Amino acid sequence: MNSVVYFKLIRWKNLLLVTYIFLIVKLLFFPFFYVETMLTGFQFFILLLSILLITAAGYIFNDIQDIKADLINEPQKVIVSKFVTVENAKRWYKITNTSGIVLGIALCLKIEKPTYSFFFIGAALLLYYYSIKLKSKPFIGNLVISFLIAFSILILGIFEIDFSVKNEYQNIAINIIIVLSIFAFILNLI
Repeated sequence: MNSVVYFKLIRWKNLLLVTYIFLIVKLLFFPFFYVETMLTGFQFFILLLSILLITAAGYIFNDIQDIKADLINEPQKVIVSKFVTVENAKRWYKITNTSGIVLGIALCLKIEKPTYSFFFIGAALLLYYYSIKLKSKPFIGNLVISFLIAFSILILGIFEIDFSVKNEYQNIAINIIIVLSIFAFILNLI
């Protein structure tokens, strides 16, 4: 599979937006509110990469599941089966998803918070289940995706903020992150 097709398959523009939001929060938002972050630069990169890989895998699997519907509704946008075989798309899904989950688990073990591993496993499973069953359910499918989008904002706060520190600026930052994630949830749900 050539790289242009792969980048279309993983919806690189959406992944770029996630990267942009993470960088804005990490490099501008947290310092503005004097939030002491927990992750090193490398650990932050691993967190971001893990989320991007799991998200990309979700897009790949969704395209695999939507081949028949997309051939009817949006034939010009079909990638799987036109430019990439289903077998190759499944292979890329497995590699991308597994890489994202493994990186997420490795990060959780490194920062000594192994229970956080369930965030990555749960998100991957939820994206899989969404593509198989929930997408066809009118409201539930939208609710699941909206939740995952909101959670992708919250997860940065969960990993980065030291909740044992109590100060006014940090409380404001936490509240803003919660409001932003609620806004993202509602905006996507609409």
